[in-house]
Amino acid sequence: MWFAYRAAGHPLSYWQAFKGRTPFLDSGPLWFVQVLLYVSFGYAMWTWRGWGRRFQGTPVRGVPIAAAATIMATSFLLRLPFPARSQQVLDLQLWWSPQCVGMFCLGALVSGQRWVERATANLARWCGIAVATTIVVAPQLAVGAAWSTSPGTA
Repeated sequence: MWFAYRAAGHPLSYWQAFKGRTPFLDSGPLWFVQVLLYVSFGYAMWTWRGWGRRFQGTPVRGVPIAAAATIMATSFLLRLPFPARSQQVLDLQLWWSPQCVGMFCLGALVSGQRWVERATANLARWCGIAVATTIVVAPQLAVGAAWSTSPGTA
């Protein structure tokens, strides 16, 4: 975070950036790496215990829809006690947990299903168009949003 403050033109020392974080030891944009570490450790324990063997080779036809519904419901319920941008222990940003954990588990569950090999050329083409459009349009939207909120513009 000290580098981010310095790059933004704030002349503060490393110690000021370290002590001045709210909450203390706030991980800043690296909170996701911390959550990924915990989820990966849980997955390693799961596979080490052999609990995942019964899911190998099982078709997952309805699982993505069930996973989406579960992630949506748990996200709503978890945001009631932990609203977005609220301060939590170790800056875990618990309101993101259902999405992070749910998508990780879904990816682990379908990893042996060979979805990439079964993707059609048409799907790959439309995904490429979506990515190219996003790369072109997102910067223009960001500049437009910055211009419309800058002082002196009407």
